[in-house]
Amino acid sequence: MARTYHPRGLVVDGYRVRQHPLYPVWANMLARCTNPSDTGYQNYGGRGITVCERWHHFRFFAEDMMPSYRPGLTIERMDVNGNYCPDNCTWETRSNQSVNRRRFKNNTSGQTGVVKTPTCWLARFDYQGVRYNIGWFGNKESAIAARLTFVENFFLNGGVVNAGA
Repeated sequence: MARTYHPRGLVVDGYRVRQHPLYPVWANMLARCTNPSDTGYQNYGGRGITVCERWHHFRFFAEDMMPSYRPGLTIERMDVNGNYCPDNCTWETRSNQSVNRRRFKNNTSGQTGVVKTPTCWLARFDYQGVRYNIGWFGNKESAIAARLTFVENFFLNGGVVNAGA
């Protein structure tokens, strides 16, 4: 698909298009979904993630996303396997985005943050550059349950971890 070009002098929200705060977000989103040479393509366009037709025009992307935008936030697809479109996108901090991610390719447990070791199952949670080791468990189901409980409590407590956790 060809890149969208905007008429010279187009102004969106009082900005020339390329000076708009959302322009880099929009351009990078399109590149990772449509350009096989982009470093992120294999994780987006390469797995079938697309950008809705409406958002191929910057003016409409800005119209849909600017009202909820705040500096420091990044675009987030609520369904990590879904496309970029108004119904599936919101703004989020990078650290909160880390919770909504696919499992790594080498994951053998089927659950993010649960790892099989030679003797047991390890549950852990990574957030804002800190790894929380939740514990070692005799079976996968116990490790998954402990991680889910930890993550839920972590966010209910505003990211504060109890000494016993």
